[in-house]
Amino acid sequence: NEGAGSVTITDNSFTNLSVGAFSTNTGAVVNALGNWWGSATGPYNPDTNPLGTGAAVGPFIDYDPWVGQAVVSTDPATVGPINCSETASITFNYVPDAQTPDLFGFEATISASSEVSFGNITNGDIFNGTGYYFVTNNVDGSKTITAATLATGGDVYEAANGPHALFTIVFQAESDGTAAISVDSVVMRDADNGPIPASLSGATIEVDCTRPEPVTGITAVPGHNKVEVSWVHDNLDVDHYYIYHAVWHDGTPGQTAYPEYDDL
Repeated sequence: NEGAGSVTITDNSFTNLSVGAFSTNTGAVVNALGNWWGSATGPYNPDTNPLGTGAAVGPFIDYDPWVGQAVVSTDPATVGPINCSETASITFNYVPDAQTPDLFGFEATISASSEVSFGNITNGDIFNGTGYYFVTNNVDGSKTITAATLATGGDVYEAANGPHALFTIVFQAESDGTAAISVDSVVMRDADNGPIPASLSGATIEVDCTRPEPVTGITAVPGHNKVEVSWVHDNLDVDHYYIYHAVWHDGTPGQTAYPEYDDL
């Protein structure tokens, strides 16, 4: 109990129970995150988790995420800025915990906003070369990636193996802005074709295709064993400047006019 009207119930195991948690306090939500409810499908709630087969929970109970639930994460979660001649690669990972059932197959739909477009999609080979894998273009700014192992002779992915890449997508920058990469939906199945619930997280790609203004007022003032270079610029949309120097020749092959500058 964290004070009046505030209750936290975490890191518990509700096993062989028909009822897990109920609250009649409409003024506060019970923090019941990170519990095992007797099933990897989570607690049963007719409104928020009707497919859950674990102990039942009532309203005003915050139970998601729960133990046994997988996670689909992105790596990296933020990218950029990149310009319009560049691409960005994002890997979508499967992250089970110790109670997550073994993975037999998945179907994930990924969308991207207009600042980027889809490029190559590479199979993460989570099923070790067994089964099938294909990509569907939904023609609405999204693509669906489907993979499953074989029913006979296949290689299910065991949760004990820990995180593994599902697939990697290359995105091509198209226009200025922050692109939203979203996992719109994911369906994961265990060896009995039962659902494996998963929490989802997307990614963002910052795209900057606008060229900075040119520098002006460039001056170069010779000094002792140096040249002082200065310029005028607004410093907007710039990460760094490059300064190049060329060795000045007097026309004699192999001979420079100022050998003291040759090592600069």
